[in-house]
Amino acid sequence: MKFSPQLMDENPTPLVSTLYFSFLSYFIALLLPLLASFKQIKWRLISIPVTWISIISYSMYLINGGLLSWKFSAWFHEGKDWSGPLEAGFYYAAYWALCILISTLIYVFFEKPCTLLRERLSK
Repeated sequence: MKFSPQLMDENPTPLVSTLYFSFLSYFIALLLPLLASFKQIKWRLISIPVTWISIISYSMYLINGGLLSWKFSAWFHEGKDWSGPLEAGFYYAAYWALCILISTLIYVFFEKPCTLLRERLSK
């Protein structure tokens, strides 16, 4: 059995699609009070990664869908059996590591210089 990163079948019924995306949005909204409480957390171990991800979040948004549809899944699926939880966990961790790495590069080499240029030109 091959591991599939998809959460739903390739051709879900309209009812399943609607319910899935509605409930997903609802449950993410329920997490907002918890996420808002991160401002008061003084632990650097938690606050630094959360702050960094919030800084690179726009870059993550830009590359997230493209990275999923790109050849990334083919790297891990060609002739391999990804049926175990260890393999699935590795796939998941590798995806997010690559996503954060590329987002950081976009932020450091494109977004930040453009923001600094905008600030210099606005004076």
